[in-house]
Amino acid sequence: MADGTRTARTPLIALGALLIAAGAALGIALEADSHLLELDAHWSRWILTTRGPVGDAVAFTFDAIGGGIIGIAVVPLLIAVVLLVRRRYRALLVYVCASLASGLVVQLMKHLFARERPAHMLVISDFGSFPSGHTANAATAAAVLVFFVRRAWATVLATIYVLLMAVCRTYVGAHWFTDTVGGALVGTGVAVMVCAIATGRGISAEHP
Repeated sequence: MADGTRTARTPLIALGALLIAAGAALGIALEADSHLLELDAHWSRWILTTRGPVGDAVAFTFDAIGGGIIGIAVVPLLIAVVLLVRRRYRALLVYVCASLASGLVVQLMKHLFARERPAHMLVISDFGSFPSGHTANAATAAAVLVFFVRRAWATVLATIYVLLMAVCRTYVGAHWFTDTVGGALVGTGVAVMVCAIATGRGISAEHP
């Protein structure tokens, strides 16, 4: 049984590690690849032209959901309450562990790469632009949701949530486009690894 569990989860652990490595590789590439910097500049110039009342309202909402007191305490607490009410104790434990691990990896990378944020930010942000912590948090939560709720609607909602968070982070000028890509890679990678290690389940496992 132990060998079967190990075999089932090994591909997911490898996938998670690969995603995290890809995020780190992107950070390294940004220090040497001018084409990536040009891509960031082009996206930044375009996204600034889309600013308006509606966009501001959506972006500020996602800013609150993904960080600060609401993102760090309120949202996780609400998720915890829902999981407790539904008696999804394993899912709750995995979500907490994945969130903590993702946050740690993001902070390590922020200090490692020390990338400056874009100018003209509409929000107040902490040190380090790469990778995007908001996007990583969204990707972590989304990946855990997809892992435990293996339904098409969950995958669609999770994907839309991460994409909207990523776009909103560039909209408010808190991140470059590649920062959000890095955040999505890291957040997803950490969540996949934690889910696989904590549950021993692979991609083809039945719904927990």
